[in-house]
Parts: sequence; C-alpha cells; structure tokens
Amino acid sequence: MKLDDFNLSESIFVDANIFIYISQSEPTYGPACIDFLERVEYMEINAITTPVVLNEVRTNC
Repeated sequence: MKLDDFNLSESIFVDANIFIYISQSEPTYGPACIDFLERVEYMEINAITTPVVLNEVRTNC
C-alpha cells in the first residue's frame, strides 16, 4: 500500500524513515512523505509514533 492510499478510518504507525527521508531531502520518497505528514497535520490520517522512533530520527539526522 502506498502512503497516499491511507484514509482517516485507518491508523498508521509512522516509522523513522518517513522523517529521515524528509530531513535528508530524499528525491524519490521525500515528496510523498511530506504530502503524507501534511495529511496527518490536516487530520485526514490518524497516525501514531513512539518516542523511540523520534529518538532514532534525532540520532540519524
């Protein structure tokens, strides 16, 4: 399933890769990740993550 296939009725776990692709301006996956997180921000998608994931992002960026 692609990121743009998710909707509000589903919960999705956001792993570190989403944040890392954005922070590193990854050309293939970065734009889709930005769109995905914008949909989370506008409450079109119900997403969750953990402090462990955020710590991994902080360590890798």
